[in-house]
Amino acid sequence: MKINLGLDPTSTEPSVEFSIPNTLSAKYNIYCVFVPAKIVDSNNVTPTKAKFQLTYIRRASGSTFIKRITPANNVTNTEGLTKMFVDQFDFEFANIVDAEYERIAVKLEVSTNVTAQEEQSGNFSRTMRIDCIILEPVLE
Repeated sequence: MKINLGLDPTSTEPSVEFSIPNTLSAKYNIYCVFVPAKIVDSNNVTPTKAKFQLTYIRRASGSTFIKRITPANNVTNTEGLTKMFVDQFDFEFANIVDAEYERIAVKLEVSTNVTAQEEQSGNFSRTMRIDCIILEPVLE
């Protein structure tokens, strides 16, 4: 799945949710790739911090559950792309979207983890630039 998105804060905790259709029942390494602020302004070397919320199917009935994730290393690189490891997750049930089942149940929400004090100090920005979300199958 390829996504290019700039998210400017309009609230204290800006976020964006990505629907991930046709997720197979398997184990994946999940990544979010961020673009540095200097792509827009070469003088801007302010990083951001991210946290995530994964929605997934956990029952044959299609019931969804939520897992909140704050990676140990959740700060973006100011010089180049950041391929941030979100989590390794084993999807128990597939989410194949077709005429019989049209609901996209698997979703990844990306939100800022920058406090008001961190933003006011100039050390971090709440603006996020997301290039893509990657679900990489784990081969065992």
